[in-house]
Amino acid sequence: MLKELYIRDFAIVEELSLSLGPGLTVITGETGAGKSILVEALGLLLGGRASSEVVRLGAERCRVEGLFDISGWEPALRAVRALGVEVEGELSLCREVSREGRSRCYINGRLVPLHLLRSVGEVLVDIHGQHEHQALLREETHIGFLDRFGGLGPLVDEVGKLYEKFASLLERLEELRAKERAISERRELYAFQLKEIEEAEVQPGEIERLEEERKVLENAGQLLESASSLVEVLYEGEDSVVSQVSRCLRTLEEMAKADPSLGERVEICRNMLYEAEDLADFLRDYASRIEVDPERLEEVEERLLLLKRLVRKYGGSEEAVLKYRDFLREELEASEGIGEEIRKAESQVHEARRALSLACLRLSEARREAAERLSRAVEAALSDLGMKGASFQVRLEAQEDPEGPVEVGGRRFRAGPSGMDTCRFYLAANPGEGFRPLAQVASGGETSRIMLALKSILADVDQVPTAVFDEIDIGISGRTADSVGRKLKEFSRSHQVLSVTHLPQIARMADLHLVARKRRKGGRTVTEVLEVKGEDRVKEIARLLSGGRISPTARRHAEEMLREASYA
Repeated sequence: MLKELYIRDFAIVEELSLSLGPGLTVITGETGAGKSILVEALGLLLGGRASSEVVRLGAERCRVEGLFDISGWEPALRAVRALGVEVEGELSLCREVSREGRSRCYINGRLVPLHLLRSVGEVLVDIHGQHEHQALLREETHIGFLDRFGGLGPLVDEVGKLYEKFASLLERLEELRAKERAISERRELYAFQLKEIEEAEVQPGEIERLEEERKVLENAGQLLESASSLVEVLYEGEDSVVSQVSRCLRTLEEMAKADPSLGERVEICRNMLYEAEDLADFLRDYASRIEVDPERLEEVEERLLLLKRLVRKYGGSEEAVLKYRDFLREELEASEGIGEEIRKAESQVHEARRALSLACLRLSEARREAAERLSRAVEAALSDLGMKGASFQVRLEAQEDPEGPVEVGGRRFRAGPSGMDTCRFYLAANPGEGFRPLAQVASGGETSRIMLALKSILADVDQVPTAVFDEIDIGISGRTADSVGRKLKEFSRSHQVLSVTHLPQIARMADLHLVARKRRKGGRTVTEVLEVKGEDRVKEIARLLSGGRISPTARRHAEEMLREASYA
């Protein structure tokens, strides 16, 4: 509920601080005293349209603050937390509007965007009359009120779970179909690419090996000639290296006989002879293996061209080509089994659609029964509130859609987590008038009475803790006014209610009675709001009865009205 309301430099309010409590608070006062200014300020605080015109003349900005206690109101706590606002019990809202029309919004002292302030405000307060925040006039809320009135929460939850399951399975089916289409479009290309890679029989490191072989083949003649020449020099020539080293070795051996210290050098020379002979043998064998083979050179060059083309095409290396080959194999294998996956997914979607359709049908039938009961209850309440002959309808509709998720009787319908129905409230205010959507009802007082009727019926399920009724008594008097006052009192037992009124029949029911008055201050008019009790309250009720001068009769009547109200 709203505990504290602070207003500064708003319209003709210089500074005002109000402490409010539970139950019914009424605000009375002479015409033009500023009763509705409080409602306008509250509307601004809750995210209403801001204008520089609301700033008091001579002030730089206006400021409205509200302290709300929702510690005992679990639906509001959950709703506020769902908006991302941390709250344990008390919640502070603030709105400032500058002379230039700029607006700043705060929640618990933190600067927030207007849309968040407005969303939080809708959770906390409904304002009915000439202002916004009329939750029951927003058609998207009607289905929720009907479901709560009918106690249909379990059915709605069941539909929500089935819808979520259906949507998930349908998404999976669409993904499989999209994959099948993509694979189908690529299958021919993939098959060609796989065949190309597999026929090439690519091996890791093959390009490097072929590059080396090509060098040898390109230089085969020169290599053969050089190797043969070296064999001649090392071994086969008249003055070959081997014959010369052999002579050196024999000489050193003779010298070592005379000088044993040369023995190590003898071994060195002997090893040189062996190395020269081994090298000559190697080169002889090497020369025997070298072939001048133009055909092989052509084969190598063609193979290199093929491998390099595949590498450029499929990844930059033989390893990348082989990795892409494995990918192609997997994709083509998967394409062979996707048809079966799709058939399985289609079966699951069909079963999920059937379960969802049955649940939606059960929910729709329950809603139609609840809609009839709610319509009768509202009509009875409107009659008590002075709108005899008014007719109220709760209309449910389901919109056909060939692609809709729900199927009933061979026809498809749109649906969502809350079912297949759309709900709208309609009113015919007077006999013979046609029904109009509730959102189009023009009269502020008439609208407020409709809201009061609905709220009194839905009191146990209404999730907004505070309701404000601005001049709900327009166009009523006498017995109807008494009925309105009793309805407000009844509703205030479960909600905080603020009502701006000029009727004593309503004012007498208040738990807290505030009076708005104008007075002169520093040559200017300002509004003040004071709580009245005891004799002061009797005088205010008497003023409302007499319309001006308070007569002894009006006083006695006011006292009697207050005594009767104390037993209500």
